[in-house]
Amino acid sequence: VVAIDTATSSGSGVVIDAQGHVLVSARTVLTYDSTGAAVGVAETVSVTFSNGSTKTAKLVGFNEAHNMAIVRLAGGTASAYVRSADIATLKQGNTAHVFASPQAKVSSGGLDIVSGTVTTKTGGSIEIVSEKKPLDNAGALVNSKGEFIGIPRTATCKVLEEMQTCLTYKITTDIVS
Repeated sequence: VVAIDTATSSGSGVVIDAQGHVLVSARTVLTYDSTGAAVGVAETVSVTFSNGSTKTAKLVGFNEAHNMAIVRLAGGTASAYVRSADIATLKQGNTAHVFASPQAKVSSGGLDIVSGTVTTKTGGSIEIVSEKKPLDNAGALVNSKGEFIGIPRTATCKVLEEMQTCLTYKITTDIVS
């Protein structure tokens, strides 16, 4: 998991192949004005790896409906990347993990690593339920083998009405294969 920074936003992503493609949340590459309104898409981003090294990357794909964007590292190569999960083996009740880069600058009150249980699996998405809130800029949902499933799209809270306390978080992810 890597940290992604633009002039006006930050988030997390994951390197997906040896050619240096990085999958990120679409909202991470949006640019914002001083009021917080999205006004465009960053064409170039900064990518920080867990060892602290930084590279630039250029936007090569953007799909806001699925909250996904792809940037490609300058130089076009990556020495390490995630393996895609065999989604057919992922079942309800399995454990999945949400990862965000702890170097990302977004403070959403969540944690950079959250585990949960798969509750719903449809043709194109997975839902997991967790007792803890992930960071809003999480970069990867992986199975218990560490294989990549997708980028978390939303994390919604199930609230206990009387106490106004969040009991669990439902995290939805589009499957990437």
